[in-house]
Amino acid sequence: MIYHLVEDEVFDAYMQRLFDASARFVIVYSSNDNRGFVAPHVRHRKFTKWVSSFRRDFVLTKHLLNPYAEELDDGGETSFADFYVFERRRTDWG
Repeated sequence: MIYHLVEDEVFDAYMQRLFDASARFVIVYSSNDNRGFVAPHVRHRKFTKWVSSFRRDFVLTKHLLNPYAEELDDGGETSFADFYVFERRRTDWG
């Protein structure tokens, strides 16, 4: 839920630590667009662009759409986030 990391420095440091901690997979549950701030505690970013720019040792292998997406709102609980699965490039993990 990285959309709660609204400060650039905090976002960058967290993303670096997250990917550094992984031997093979990283799974992110978040929005992935450039809507920016929608509330003081929510900032949407195209975070996959950050990954492709700063963590080229990982590749997006799966994007799982949220079955409770906002546009499907039927009065129940919704979310603007999806799951994104990144895998360290095979040459980097052996």
